[in-house]
Amino acid sequence: MKAKKWGAHLLLTTSILLISIALINFYFDSTSANKSDFKYKSNDYYEGCYKTSYYEKNDYVGILFGSSLLYGVNVSLNKKYKTYNYSIGGSTVFDYLIILQHLKSINKLPEVVYIPLDFFIYNKNRNLSSYKFLSCANNNLNSINKNLLNSLKITRHHSFSDVIKFISKDRLINNIKHFLFQDKLSLLFNEDGTNIDDRYIFKVNKDSSRITNHLKADHIDYTLDKKYFDILESLSSFIRINEMEHVLFFNPINKIRLDSIYQNNNNEYLTWKKETLKILNKHHIRNRDLTHYSSDKLELFKDSVHMYNILQDDVFLKVIQNGSDD
Repeated sequence: MKAKKWGAHLLLTTSILLISIALINFYFDSTSANKSDFKYKSNDYYEGCYKTSYYEKNDYVGILFGSSLLYGVNVSLNKKYKTYNYSIGGSTVFDYLIILQHLKSINKLPEVVYIPLDFFIYNKNRNLSSYKFLSCANNNLNSINKNLLNSLKITRHHSFSDVIKFISKDRLINNIKHFLFQDKLSLLFNEDGTNIDDRYIFKVNKDSSRITNHLKADHIDYTLDKKYFDILESLSSFIRINEMEHVLFFNPINKIRLDSIYQNNNNEYLTWKKETLKILNKHHIRNRDLTHYSSDKLELFKDSVHMYNILQDDVFLKVIQNGSDD
């Protein structure tokens, strides 16, 4: 009898604990991972919103957009223009278009933009149609192209694993930290927007297993998200109409991943490259192809897609300087 009583108490206590954790994580949701209609001002801690807020309050002439591939770029290497590293993890050309539309509406449009183009990001099966910046933009920016948003039918999808994360201890700890230290993101970025934690320390490592292992773990059947072309068209038109100095560039792809693309996704890749260049040329958009730059130097790649900061900086120098691409 006592065993049943203690069992019931244990079950009740565990249930209350898990439900409490889930409610706390749902309410504070510091990473905006679960919803876009916030009860708590989680946008203050969302990197896209943080960087937008910081950029608005400071004076920069140029912007380097990008995903986590360019987190660690030392933008101070650009001696001609004071540049802000606006890299946001998993971001796409749609994020960049929304941000630029917003910056124009508040007269903070930069004079020059540097924008990377990465084939692997525009995989429809990666569910990037939710776009990293929208959770911030829908709540805080007043200049979103609503028609474009509606036509693309931007939605958020949640899997069972997303629900399980509601009871994550790590998420609970992070949310409490964000609640107690409201300027936490300011500790993650330098004044130029460079992500301190992700400025990868370069170590010469000839072992390529880290690349092949990541490629296996990261492998998802590739289907090119055709909405990308419409967005790139709009972005290119925006740049041309606003007479912004610019360089759009193809980031390096290491040889192992490049071989995998040729073997498994060659048609998709060739279509993506061909149509991308057609759009850029149509709008007279300056571009640089660094796809094969250092692709055989595997020691410069952290994994199958990310570069060590030494290569990130080198890529940025190639983008801002004149001369041959490779």
